[in-house]
Amino acid sequence: MKLKDLINSQNALNNLTQQPTSARMSFALGGVIRQLSPHFDSYLKEHKHLLEKHGITPNAKPEDVEQETLDAFNTEYNDLIEAEMDLTTTKIKLSDIERGGLRLSGQDAYVLSWLITDDIEK
Repeated sequence: MKLKDLINSQNALNNLTQQPTSARMSFALGGVIRQLSPHFDSYLKEHKHLLEKHGITPNAKPEDVEQETLDAFNTEYNDLIEAEMDLTTTKIKLSDIERGGLRLSGQDAYVLSWLITDDIEK
C-alpha cells in the first residue's frame, strides 16, 4: 500500500466514524483509527517539514510560490506519498458494516478497498 492511498482514505474513514452504529462496529472502527493514527500523524509532520524546508506557508496558493520552489517541493512531496507502507490492520467485513447500519458511498468504498472485505454472497 502506498502512503497516498492511506491519505486518500482519511475522509472516508471520518465519514464512517461520524455515523451512529452498533457498539461492536464502533469498537472495530476505533481499533482501526488507533492503528492508523500514528501513520497520519507522521505524514502531517513530514508534510509540515517539507513546507518549512521550502519556505512555503501552509495556506499559500500555488500561484503565490515561485515555480522553482513549487517544483522542488512537489518532487519531494510526490516521493513521500508514493512511499510503500507495510500496513497491517484488521480488515472490516462488508456484512459487519451493513449490520452496523453504516452507509458507504461508492467513492468511500473505492478508497477503503484495502480495509474492507466483501464477504456478501452475490
